[in-house]
Amino acid sequence: MAPASDPPPPREVVRYGPEIPDEDGLRLLGSVTDKRVLVLGLHRPSASIALAQQGAKVVVVDPDGERLDRGRAACEAVEAKAEFRKADLAGLAFLPGDSFDLVLSIYTLGGVDDLNRVFRQVHRVLKAGGALVASLPHPAYVMLDTDRPPRLPDDPVFVARPYAGGRPLGGDDRVDRTPPAEPRTWAPSEVVTAMHRAKFRLDALLEPAAGANGPRGPQWNELMRWVPPTLVIRARKEGI
Repeated sequence: MAPASDPPPPREVVRYGPEIPDEDGLRLLGSVTDKRVLVLGLHRPSASIALAQQGAKVVVVDPDGERLDRGRAACEAVEAKAEFRKADLAGLAFLPGDSFDLVLSIYTLGGVDDLNRVFRQVHRVLKAGGALVASLPHPAYVMLDTDRPPRLPDDPVFVARPYAGGRPLGGDDRVDRTPPAEPRTWAPSEVVTAMHRAKFRLDALLEPAAGANGPRGPQWNELMRWVPPTLVIRARKEGI
């Protein structure tokens, strides 16, 4: 009788944000088998694992050494191969030009100050026609006070910060509570303009609805009935 083999590692999938369809539903990446994929910022290790499990050659760049250590350990635990490099998200000069088929950024562009510089570097390292797929917190959702979601249909919805990039509000509307500082959010117009300047052609801009009637995960908030929590963008490199 043949000895029992170890069960295969659980299949991961690229998730673009809380409570919205994942790559199995949105289908933005296409086949990544034998493709070189740059993961720009390590939001969670699951995307890197999913790409490696599908046969991609994955390089992860993040400025935070502890996040990289966690990502490396998560990949090693399921025997998923990925290369981890510590660098600023706009500091990609160490990567050869025209060397990646795909760049993926999940919830990490809010940590950069200069989108134009990031997109110029991404354009340089992508092959001709290569895709940049990015998800960001939806600026309209980030406006809302997630600490005080409506509990009844006629409950008020509170605004906690201005649209796109504004600092959290204080004062009476916050009942003297100031939320912790967060990375800035980029308005879709700012992102699209920066992509255009860097010679990208936008071919998808999605605002996926959260699954209000389906199974809910730990990040569910009733405000997701009002506003989509995530903005997802795909653009392709044009020019040289």
